[in-house]
Amino acid sequence: MAAVKRGMWYDLARHRRRARGGRIGAVVAGGMGVALAAFGLLALAVGVVMLLTDEHPSIGALTSIVGGMLTAAGGLAAAGAWRRWTRWARLDRIADVLTPFPAMGPSELEHALGWPRVELCEALLWAACADLVQALPAPLHGERGERGTMQCGDVLDGRYRLVEVLGEGGMGRVFRGIDVLSGVPVAVKVPQAGPHDRDRLAREANLLAQVAHPHVQRLRFVGTTSDGAPYVVTDLLRGETLEQRLERVGQLPWREALALLKPLAAALGAAHAAGVLHRDLKPSNVFLEQGPEGERPVLIDFGLARRLDASSVLTRSGAAIGTPLYMSPEQARGEPLDRRTDVYGLSQLLFEMIAGTPPWFDVTEAKIYERMLHAPPPTLEQLGVPAWLDTVIARGLAKDRAQRFDDVDALVRALDAPEAEHVA
Repeated sequence: MAAVKRGMWYDLARHRRRARGGRIGAVVAGGMGVALAAFGLLALAVGVVMLLTDEHPSIGALTSIVGGMLTAAGGLAAAGAWRRWTRWARLDRIADVLTPFPAMGPSELEHALGWPRVELCEALLWAACADLVQALPAPLHGERGERGTMQCGDVLDGRYRLVEVLGEGGMGRVFRGIDVLSGVPVAVKVPQAGPHDRDRLAREANLLAQVAHPHVQRLRFVGTTSDGAPYVVTDLLRGETLEQRLERVGQLPWREALALLKPLAAALGAAHAAGVLHRDLKPSNVFLEQGPEGERPVLIDFGLARRLDASSVLTRSGAAIGTPLYMSPEQARGEPLDRRTDVYGLSQLLFEMIAGTPPWFDVTEAKIYERMLHAPPPTLEQLGVPAWLDTVIARGLAKDRAQRFDDVDALVRALDAPEAEHVA
């Protein structure tokens, strides 16, 4: 298994195979070094005794010199073996942290390990030399790097101070910031320097501003950096994404999954009423905020959203937009989209919450596309899901959108009615 996130590629499987050999080698080298040092100390002691007793002083001096050299050589060998053992132990610790959460990025990795950044960078550099890491991660690039000129400590428009980097993706960086006027923590998204990414972020802000709902991340401010790039300020959410929750617990009971889905469906209904299509529904775009009133699911990241009356799925180069694992069949085929695309996305989300994996999960993109376009939806009955719910999910995942629910409200009504009958 490999860990891939924001430019980092860490080969866990290869590391596990090499770790045992590396540790055995370090133990053998360390044992030989200790033995050599012990023999050198013995020779040194014998030489010193011969010098003190004035028996064969020339031989005693030579023995002392040889003993000292052997002791030094053995000590250096033991120290080198200890350093190699420590390096493998560090990489084992990194592998242990990444194994349950292979999508963990460099910033999250640094926080999870609790190491100083210098120590993490040293470990990853050594891993790169051992061919375990390709494409060094963000902590080695500094604060500025390729993601624009914004850095921690900057104050945007005299109001929003950037405190730390929360995440980094294809469109730019997300900072934890603070409103210096009110002291309220905020999230600040800053795009890359490319004009296409700036246009996309500006479009996201424009669409997000049109959707007001308690379960949609609230837009606070839209501004422009000193080099003309737009930035977006939103509420800072505290908690974890649905993706992180599923990575941690595996899967959710179907009633809990329904309780999370219905507020998100209401948020999507508000977006559709405002003429906005999300078209990128997946666990990483759902945030589970922990607040004084309990947990609140929040729909985030409208980076791929479009107006319903202009919802082309193609970029200028003709490539379909979206995450292959979460695309609808019409997205994959490059067809115009409508509300039923988000109905499909919600149904996929519900399936993954209950099953722990997306419905079309496979080892290659080609097989994912093949299953998505041709295979029937997997059943959930073996997980204790009632038949009526399995039927609703299967209809939401219909490959022909004409067979799906017309909108998210119809999907929720289908979930509510059978559930009431089932409880009764």
